Amino acid sequence: MLKSEIPADGALHPATYDHYLKVREAIVGMLDRGHEVMNAFLTHNIATQKNRCPFAFPYHLPDESVQLTSTMTFDRPARRARLVVRNDTSCVELVAAGKLLIRFMTKAVPALQFIFSRDTFTRNELVSRVTDLSEDDISDILSVLTKEGVIIPRANCRD
Repeated sequence: MLKSEIPADGALHPATYDHYLKVREAIVGMLDRGHEVMNAFLTHNIATQKNRCPFAFPYHLPDESVQLTSTMTFDRPARRARLVVRNDTSCVELVAAGKLLIRFMTKAVPALQFIFSRDTFTRNELVSRVTDLSEDDISDILSVLTKEGVIIPRANCRD
């Protein structure tokens, strides 16, 4: 039904029909931005879920003595955190269960995108793919993500 097609029988008041058209236009506009709406929905789901992160001893302890070795393998459980890259800021945000918000400088985006594109990765893979960051920067990123439970180091017998 187009705007000019207001029912002649008077069953629908013109103001009601105008409101209907505005609502319809808003819904169609949202559907046209499907990818953007879906990303916002997924981010909201992660931010509002209960934090059921398993405790990964000893990595969740604040003690800096835990060494993240170069051959260490990490698991990134699905639907635990979501990467939100906004073009209008100088940082990137990480939304996790329990509304955790971690901010990283934009130079960390390639490393975070690599991490969030996999379920499992090694530190060596990350270092070889992300050449714009120093090994100390990569260690800092891995340390923060590990302590927050976003990634979980896998116990390797050789480490």
